[in-house]
Amino acid sequence: MTDLPIGWTKCLLSEICEIKYGKDLSLKNISAKEKYPVFGANGIIGYHNDYMYEEEQVLISCRGTYSGKINLSPRKCHVTHNSLILEFKKELQKEKKYFYYAFQNLDKSKFVTGSTQPQVTIANANNIEVYFAPLNEQKRIVAKLDKLLTKVETAKERLDKIPQTLKRFRQSVLSAAVSGELTKVWREKKSIMDWYNAIAQIHNQREVSYQKLIELSKRQKLIKPPKPNYLNYSFLDNINHDANLPNTWVKATVGFLCDCIVPGRDKPKSFTGKIPWITLPDLDSESITVNRSGLGLSISEIKKVKGKIIPKNSVIMSCIGRFGISSVVENEIVINQQLHAFLESPIVIPKYIVRQAAMEDV
Repeated sequence: MTDLPIGWTKCLLSEICEIKYGKDLSLKNISAKEKYPVFGANGIIGYHNDYMYEEEQVLISCRGTYSGKINLSPRKCHVTHNSLILEFKKELQKEKKYFYYAFQNLDKSKFVTGSTQPQVTIANANNIEVYFAPLNEQKRIVAKLDKLLTKVETAKERLDKIPQTLKRFRQSVLSAAVSGELTKVWREKKSIMDWYNAIAQIHNQREVSYQKLIELSKRQKLIKPPKPNYLNYSFLDNINHDANLPNTWVKATVGFLCDCIVPGRDKPKSFTGKIPWITLPDLDSESITVNRSGLGLSISEIKKVKGKIIPKNSVIMSCIGRFGISSVVENEIVINQQLHAFLESPIVIPKYIVRQAAMEDV
């Protein structure tokens, strides 16, 4: 501060208070069962059967990570040697709250020393330059700050509750969606037979398409194409209506709905390409495009380990540990054995699978 307001004073900290180290306590003398709080470097660390000061004290954390932080101890408190205690002169005793606020903006680089083990010595603290206002102005500053900071703390408490509130709201919306509540009115105009017939047509078309692939491979004298996983399931055995479901909903196995890819066990030995290598920790949102590691594979590296490229709009899902963590793939990727992939299907929307899995996880 270069230009002081009229009436303000600049001095060294040693001119307005005596600085002392707190008193160390052995762990056996600190307990949760005792009456008086013990203040360490940055807060209460336990309780003791005696206290050092009747009134609250302004402290400077003097050892470790919090070195230079200004704190205000509670009344009837013991202060350990990890904090410096500022014992103000008698005429300034009532203004400790003002100095606590005023010192919050001190330049720590001028009195905190040590890089690996930061500390504040009494000698360094004595030379801290401080600015303080006339007594009446101090009282007004403290009163104003008390009022404003109370509002800040109240606002912070409300903001801290928002993530949990949003999580509950999201879960309630998901629950309403996957239970059919959100589409109840729309469903009243539909019949379950409409959906049965649509699924049957799609499944029949899948069988026809596969037969055409087989015929084409025969004509071209190629190896018979692998049978899609969903053709191992029959329509009648895997599409059912449950009385507990909404009237037009059906229950089906994921294997019937989608073809799937199960990755091999071999991990690539090199990563020089641009196709992202995705592992379980990368599944932190409903969609995925890149990985945290930055590792990518080339086509030749994928072939060496007999890997398979997961196409866009597939759903990848965890199959070990916490089962069902899912994401929609937004570009071609390769996955490790912690994940399975369900390919895009005309029967079910990828993001619906992800959100249904999220509800199952809840």
